[in-house]
Amino acid sequence: MVDFGRFFRPRPVESIDPDAELLNSANELLDFSATPYYAKFIEWLEREANRPMKVGDHMVMIQSAVRANTLKEIRDTLVRRVSNARSAATMTED
Repeated sequence: MVDFGRFFRPRPVESIDPDAELLNSANELLDFSATPYYAKFIEWLEREANRPMKVGDHMVMIQSAVRANTLKEIRDTLVRRVSNARSAATMTED
């Protein structure tokens, strides 16, 4: 009989400090938002999301609306996460 325990040993659970992990994520976001590309990327997302929707076949119109909504959601998510990271950074400085 094959001993599968030697192949499927439980891995030791690493103790990860959730606060440290959140702080690292916040710092990564702040580092990204400090780059010149971040502002250009946000502007591009805004510009592309506000492009006129394509008119014609219903599938083309749906795809155009979905694209615009997705770009807006990405932009809003990035801006919100950076704002939250800034708030977290100021809370840790106090």
